Amino acid sequence: VVCGTSGYLCGSELARFMGVPTSCHCKQLCLDHVDEGCRSWMYRDEVTATFDADPHGMRHQECFLMTDRYDDARITTNRDYVSGDIDLVLTGFSPAEIAPDTSFDLTITGVGMTTNPGKSRVKIVRHEDSCGDDNVGVPEQVVGTACAGHVCHPPPAEAQAESATWRMRITAAPTVQHYKVC
Repeated sequence: VVCGTSGYLCGSELARFMGVPTSCHCKQLCLDHVDEGCRSWMYRDEVTATFDADPHGMRHQECFLMTDRYDDARITTNRDYVSGDIDLVLTGFSPAEIAPDTSFDLTITGVGMTTNPGKSRVKIVRHEDSCGDDNVGVPEQVVGTACAGHVCHPPPAEAQAESATWRMRITAAPTVQHYKVC
């Protein structure tokens, strides 16, 4: 398994680790440091010649954590480097509670989110239901999103690099309801 794309990533360095065995370990280090600002990574695995009797040379295995988001346009061809991003890491949503029959903005936050609103979707289900169950529909009290199987619409009203916002409303029910955001 190889994580990332071959090439040298130009950007702002957050941290550097020596002796990292693989590009996938480097990606995991970035995920471990996402709260400190890691948004992409670059892994170097290079063997250089030495002037001693060792025929294997000297091996350099370094991981560079970067604060810039991954962008193919910033990649320079270099066979000794592999670079990549951290994919999607959701960090939260707001608001946590709302009053019935009140319109609100549901904002999902995360790292590695797309700024293309056509690629982001949200589903709200009852607290006891499974997000991954295609047979679970959006409760009738939820206004602002609908799903057919695993395809939900509409896209967010706003999409930024680390958040997406949907306009929603949850109508009143006879008893207090608890929902979860998928």
